[in-house]
Amino acid sequence: MRKEFLAVFSGFPDHHFSEEITRRLRKELTVRKSIVFITACPLDYEQNDDDCDGMYEMFAEQGLQFEKHCVIDKRTKPEIAKELVENADCIFLMGGGVCEEQLDLIREKGCYDALINCHAAIFGVSAGSMNMAWNTVDFFESMEPFQGLGFTNITVSCHHNPEDKWRYGQTLKMSETRTVYAMEDMSAFFFKGGKIDIVGKIYRVENRELRAVTEKDIKELEQEYQVKKIYSLEDCTFTPVSGHEGGRNQIVIVSRDGEKQYVLRISVLGDRSETDYLAETEFVHFLAENGAPVADVVPSVRGRLVECMETDGKKVYVSLFAYAKGMLIADNSYRYREGAPLSEYFYNAGKALGAIHRLSKSYVPVHTRSDYFDKYNMTYLNHLIPDEFGELKTAIAKRLEKFRTLSKDKNCYGLVHFDFSDGNYHIDMDTGCVTVFDFDNCMNCWYMFDLANLWIHNEGWTRQEPDPGKRFALMQQCFDLQLQGYKTETNLPEEMLEKLPLFIDMVLIENIVDELECCAREGEEPDYEDIEDVAECLIHEIPYAGIGQQKMNNTYIIREAVPDDAEKMIIYLNQVNGESDNLLLGKNEFNVPVEGVKRKLAMSKDSQNSIVLIALENEQIIARAELEGYYPARIRHRAKFAISVRKDYWNQGIGTEMLKRIIEQAKEMKIRVIELEVISDNARGINLYHKMGFVDIGIYKDYFYVNEKFKDAVVMQKLL
Repeated sequence: MRKEFLAVFSGFPDHHFSEEITRRLRKELTVRKSIVFITACPLDYEQNDDDCDGMYEMFAEQGLQFEKHCVIDKRTKPEIAKELVENADCIFLMGGGVCEEQLDLIREKGCYDALINCHAAIFGVSAGSMNMAWNTVDFFESMEPFQGLGFTNITVSCHHNPEDKWRYGQTLKMSETRTVYAMEDMSAFFFKGGKIDIVGKIYRVENRELRAVTEKDIKELEQEYQVKKIYSLEDCTFTPVSGHEGGRNQIVIVSRDGEKQYVLRISVLGDRSETDYLAETEFVHFLAENGAPVADVVPSVRGRLVECMETDGKKVYVSLFAYAKGMLIADNSYRYREGAPLSEYFYNAGKALGAIHRLSKSYVPVHTRSDYFDKYNMTYLNHLIPDEFGELKTAIAKRLEKFRTLSKDKNCYGLVHFDFSDGNYHIDMDTGCVTVFDFDNCMNCWYMFDLANLWIHNEGWTRQEPDPGKRFALMQQCFDLQLQGYKTETNLPEEMLEKLPLFIDMVLIENIVDELECCAREGEEPDYEDIEDVAECLIHEIPYAGIGQQKMNNTYIIREAVPDDAEKMIIYLNQVNGESDNLLLGKNEFNVPVEGVKRKLAMSKDSQNSIVLIALENEQIIARAELEGYYPARIRHRAKFAISVRKDYWNQGIGTEMLKRIIEQAKEMKIRVIELEVISDNARGINLYHKMGFVDIGIYKDYFYVNEKFKDAVVMQKLL
């Protein structure tokens, strides 16, 4: 398909082009021998002739005359229709009829292939504009989508007018299953050379929410438009995935006929070269070709594993991967497949990693990824780590010296995943098979690093155990199963396996560096509290046993509240409510009976979108955090958050830890939006919420009445 210029119009109720549209047409239509109109009313010959002459007059009155013009309808012989299309300089798909009748006419006259492959500029208006998309809907006929011509990647709803309630309602209904661009009359999309421009008022409609199209929307459309051509994905639907803060790439799920087929990755940060991406994708392709359980790279139509595009004058690198069969275990609420022991899960994860390492040992790269010490050296880390974290710098420098003494024999050192965890592989819940993806961080390092990363991520399975020693032992039990699976594929020298604690420290250093780099990219000052758990392990040479271990070891534990906590909860709430003006209730104003609190806690525990967490010291509640989900299905993806901490435990990081736990639980429960209100002069609370990714969305005026004064509340939310 060699289309140089495309235009999508909504309608021209006054039968004239606007000045802005005319300027663009004059710029692009420099060769004007023949313009061919294709009707959407194949049998209405008199109307077709009138519309053909009338629409041609719109061009002519602006000085855009063609040597000849004509219309294709049922009267046109197939051989003539095909010749007209092949020789046209401009083809105009007309409106005023039924979309599918226009498409049927194009196929019936044998000019479909000619239209797809012709050199002409292609325009559409109304029904014709709708047919220019690959997938479209004609809501006058049905809400069922059908295949259009595939010239554009946008589904349009033409003649948008908020006063037309029926049409507006149909547009909103369309948006429940796809993104729709609602175009007012006299508006237009122009496509040329991968760039998209708009004229007039156009709105983006998703999930029944309508807003004006933004520059960001256009950039995303341009990328999608280019990518669909690069990989021949015109018949696919693109669904962007929300990235994590400071993320390196934009990820898009590519579906065909409702089935997830591919994962598209678009570089965002620009901190890696084409060689970096080639080295990664060549490795992944080698692994897949040799039977490793990885999601393979899909070449472009030009046979390339990495494609380069220009966006705002910057190079952007794009790769397409097969969609890994199965699902993240987190998306199944950390429940393994029915009827199978959890030991199988750990064994299979280790086996998948072993297969990758076995092949890596024989891999001869064309392009190379970086070596561990290229990044993990004190020249770089002294610059990255703030001077006030001096003890941490010393501890890391000490570990790096030890790392330099380790063997780099090919059986110990090679190209590794470097981010191997349950967030980067899918599980087939029918078979238990693991498929690994996201080799974005792969580098030349010790194979033990990936195994140590597996060990650390076992913390998630043992988090409910409050005793660090017991938790450490449970993590080791999980690792023993993983190592069994690993050894069915390959093995490591025993002296390397014995150094597992040292490699756990290596992973902790990577976690710290990743957090500090994220802060640097976001322009934020590092907060020691965010890395405190792992940093203290390195500084004091304490065996790592999970998040929050130091505090849990000596002072408090965090767990979900149960009905038997009701009496303690009442005592706690009546105390804490009298210690702060930032809470909804005052001292002794909580007067719900014990049985009522028990029912509340039981309902929360049984709920799929609510949870109450408590922190306890010496069996007394010292902090409480609640996530309360909504019941109606349409807003069940939202939940309200509330937290309180006893005054004698302020400034000890308990609130931060509780909020982290709540966010983790929300993700597991598929909560999309966490909402809260905070009194406007509660600076400490507002700073915490901002640090954890909440954003201000509004103000409740006079929300609180405290000490005979009205106070506003800041409304905040976090999208997960």
